[in-house]
Amino acid sequence: MKNCQGVAEMLNEAEAGAVLRNLRKSRGLTLAAVARQAGCAESLISYVESGRRRLQPWLAGRLDAIYRTGGAISALTADAGSAVDVSAERVSQGELLFVRLPSEGGISMPLSRRELLAALGAGITTGHLLTEFEKALDRIPIDDCSMQQFEDALDGFQSAARSLPPARVIDGLTSHVAVLEMLCRRTAGRQQLAWRRMQARYAESLSWLSEERGDLAAAIYWTATARSTMPARHSESAECRRG
Repeated sequence: MKNCQGVAEMLNEAEAGAVLRNLRKSRGLTLAAVARQAGCAESLISYVESGRRRLQPWLAGRLDAIYRTGGAISALTADAGSAVDVSAERVSQGELLFVRLPSEGGISMPLSRRELLAALGAGITTGHLLTEFEKALDRIPIDDCSMQQFEDALDGFQSAARSLPPARVIDGLTSHVAVLEMLCRRTAGRQQLAWRRMQARYAESLSWLSEERGDLAAAIYWTATARSTMPARHSESAECRRG
């Protein structure tokens, strides 16, 4: 599965600029309006959109807020530079997925792609990296505000997918699936249904992006992941009715 075992493909300056320009125009905002809200020079926004300047994490976070993309911009433009040290881990760089932690100042944590897929399939946490990741998410609130952020992020990823090759969007979506999985494990009943539905929507997007990329195995995997919530959904609904 290319999206699970291949080297992460990050956006270059031109690709990031194209995504940001499309987002700004879709929101009906001028360069001046965005610069004013971001607290920076209009020329900086222009340089970033034209691909002449790399998007810095602090600006990515502000643009996420301005465009209401729920962290999608930060996820798409993240790299290993802000990640915690994994030199002691026996995991190749190509197998790592770097996940930007919500509300953690842009810090990224590395995950083993294989461990993540195993966790999604079996519903259990294995491996040191995934265990540490789960602990780091204990402080993330499970509320309507967090749910809206994932809704906004999905919209942001889907908008980006209209102008980017699928490979450029897959890792960002996968990182959000990882966060959703850990948040879902802290829920039950109707609340868990809502969060599992959100996770299924991300998996569905990963399925069609993988298909567009020509990775049939990954497309089948993500389709199965999306559908795997259905039996639990019916069971939980019945329990809620009985209650």
